[in-house]
Amino acid sequence: MFRYNLMHKNKIIAKVKDSKVTAVFDKALCPDCIFVDADLEVWLKSRSIDTHRSNSRRLYQRLGLRTDADIDEMINIGHGITITDNWWIQREDESLDYYSLKQYNEELADISLFGFSDKCKEKSKGYTQLGTIGSYEKSMAFY
Repeated sequence: MFRYNLMHKNKIIAKVKDSKVTAVFDKALCPDCIFVDADLEVWLKSRSIDTHRSNSRRLYQRLGLRTDADIDEMINIGHGITITDNWWIQREDESLDYYSLKQYNEELADISLFGFSDKCKEKSKGYTQLGTIGSYEKSMAFY
């Protein structure tokens, strides 16, 4: 059983158990599709990059993420964050905050734009943004 907080910046706006929203604390700050009993996985998939792009497949490979990853794996690696809004998902057992999560990650920007990166040899940590419209928009989050 997995428990998550749906966050708006550093504010908890909803609670999630497994893939179902169990409580909404601030409806005004929630995405429209988030309500009690909503399926979080549907919302997460709407935020994912197009895996038909070759550079996005390389990014998934570099992160060790399968395109058919389950919800917990998606949250552990990407936290459901994008550069177009301030929502993200925090596991209940972690103390990660919004501003730490948004640290720049040049390696992911390079992979997104160019298909490779030689900046870092270890698996990326922290801000692993996987959801924008395209490669250019994604890389702008990192500079």
